[in-house]
Amino acid sequence: EVDPTADALLNGLKMIGFSVWERRSGGRNITFPARQYSINGERRSFALLRPIADNTAQESVRDAILAAYDAAVVQA
Repeated sequence: EVDPTADALLNGLKMIGFSVWERRSGGRNITFPARQYSINGERRSFALLRPIADNTAQESVRDAILAAYDAAVVQA
């Protein structure tokens, strides 16, 4: 069965990839791709998953990915 809210999670976002990794202190984290660049010798980062209007939009995506990952690990 398809989750009707799944499409809403990515509204206003473009997903090009992500990584799920274990924290040293325990628990999992998600990182989304970014590119580093320099301006006047200062390193900056440009996030490739960017919100259009809602700055908390990534949190919903992050939570959904972690829930799906946890469900897949339990089934394995």
